[in-house]
Amino acid sequence: MESILDLPRLRSSIERHEGRRKRAYRDSEGVLTVGVGHNLEVDLLAKTWSDGEIDLMLDGDITAASAGAGSLVSREAWTFMGPARREVLVEMVFQLGRAGVGNFRRFREALEAHDYEWAAGEMLWRKWRRGLPSVRRSLWRIQTPARCERLAAIMRTGRIPEGGNT
Repeated sequence: MESILDLPRLRSSIERHEGRRKRAYRDSEGVLTVGVGHNLEVDLLAKTWSDGEIDLMLDGDITAASAGAGSLVSREAWTFMGPARREVLVEMVFQLGRAGVGNFRRFREALEAHDYEWAAGEMLWRKWRRGLPSVRRSLWRIQTPARCERLAAIMRTGRIPEGGNT
């Protein structure tokens, strides 16, 4: 039995039969696939991912979240926010998606007005109003309270706590 393969020829043959796709799709059997017939479901369910692979995915996700966050506010508002508040917005987009944060209309208005007390209130409460009692927590705060409260505190102050990250 031949132990050495002609990898370029084999690769070419597989790609000719499988095709090449840059976006995930369902193959003829309904299996989630990407690239050249790469079965994503096997990866997702059975693969042990290396730290390097996880870091590559995270870096790509952060890049996408950063672009999404930057598109939610004006360039002037983005610049004025400063690094800590920008990181909060990027983390919100990372968790909730651009469309999810886009639904925080009054939050975005507060960022444009440079009113970070208001912005933090909008992160924490539904229908927040300065000086009035807030009675209903935001859905985001209900689902991930510690994260929401920590990020709202950073948004309010513009400072990341000692020894911490966003």
